[in-house]
Amino acid sequence: MDQYYRLEAIEALEQLNVDRETGLSSAEAAKRREQYGPNELPRDEGINWFQLISGQFTDLMVIILIIAAVISALLGETTDVVVILIIVALNAALGIYQEYQAEQALAALSAMQVPMVRVRRDNEVRQISA
Repeated sequence: MDQYYRLEAIEALEQLNVDRETGLSSAEAAKRREQYGPNELPRDEGINWFQLISGQFTDLMVIILIIAAVISALLGETTDVVVILIIVALNAALGIYQEYQAEQALAALSAMQVPMVRVRRDNEVRQISA
């Protein structure tokens, strides 16, 4: 089972063959870290620019504006088409900028945060970085 967080603590300890009172030995913890890898969340690959840009055109109001631009183009209203498309482009640019800044801020916060956890190693409680 990979979802130990769904189990009661006792059940997780049993499935992982860990004694509640003594915990793991340092050697066993190192062996498991070598075998299973570090206990960390997968890293985000960064900003997916395609999703960031395409996500700006999924809002209902933007879709309505694009449809209005197409209808205006079919009716020969060039000025309306240009104005509507400029509004859509400015909206998309602002949205991309804001989402990019939010991603950068989140990455900076994640880099600053070092979560700590209490573990039992060699029969004593220690605090280590998670």
